[in-house]
Amino acid sequence: METGLVSDLATVEATFAASRSPLDAVAVELRGPDGATLTHCRLEDPLGVRMREVIRQLFDDHLRLRALTERRLPELVQDDRSLRPRLRRPVRDCNESVTRSPIG
Repeated sequence: METGLVSDLATVEATFAASRSPLDAVAVELRGPDGATLTHCRLEDPLGVRMREVIRQLFDDHLRLRALTERRLPELVQDDRSLRPRLRRPVRDCNESVTRSPIG
């Protein structure tokens, strides 16, 4: 298996199985007799909540698949050539000020 690619379709299907279940449940409800009688107003909010859960589950499944396929680096070297046990991303303070040059 190459890094970043999944050649086994069964692995992909199994990884995303958790996302399929709530999506299928929504589709069954919308096709049923109760779903046919709902107005747009009565359907919009509950459907939005349930679809956000489906999207959250899709993200989780995607991360799980990436964890299966990504090659981990054996070691990370800092600028001073010392080893780090894991990757650390730079943290940016959301209160940092932005300096702009005047226009004109």
